[in-house]
Amino acid sequence: MKIILNWPATFSDGMDRVVDLRSGLAKIIIHGALIILASWSITFSAEAQSSSANAQSSKMERSAKVEQIDIRDYGIYTADKTASATNDKGLAHNTVNNIQYIASTSTIQAKIGIKFGFRYTISGTPYDGRVTIKQVTIYPPAGVTNPKTGLLSTNSFSTVYRVGMPPIFAGYDIDAPWEMVPGVWTIQLWIGDQKFAEQSFNVVSKEDDAQDSSRP
Repeated sequence: MKIILNWPATFSDGMDRVVDLRSGLAKIIIHGALIILASWSITFSAEAQSSSANAQSSKMERSAKVEQIDIRDYGIYTADKTASATNDKGLAHNTVNNIQYIASTSTIQAKIGIKFGFRYTISGTPYDGRVTIKQVTIYPPAGVTNPKTGLLSTNSFSTVYRVGMPPIFAGYDIDAPWEMVPGVWTIQLWIGDQKFAEQSFNVVSKEDDAQDSSRP
């Protein structure tokens, strides 16, 4: 669209002087155009810097390619719980620190407060790259019965970790009587549709443990 301004070219100021409107109007238009161009330049520069920063951040946060997961130790542990969240199955996912290795065993007595599992490390590239690991706990074949949600056969949750981190704990806390189910419990680690590690534990009742102790 073309805009035409039909202004008179000159006028008299009443003092026998002729003022050229074209010259003044041109200066105003040019001055305004320069301001607009400068504003656009600043905006484009800011957007370019923002895009560059986002690209660099994305590069730094790129996902890792995991080569393997190594189980360093397994058995019974203690730890300090710092946070807890409950999923839609009524199962708690605890965040812990100060993890202490108590005993190397795959036989676990079913009692409230016992914490069992394993610690592992992640190998891959790039170092410090992020990876989402899904921990799956498979209950004994009969399953466990949560009073709120009914029969359960598995429990799973996902957490983002980094390649090269110190050993990470994957485990299970028996916190309620309905979890005290004897049988083989298995803890697995998955990345996408690939299983990278697993460890099984034989959870026994107090009676079974007492019988084993009494055998010659």
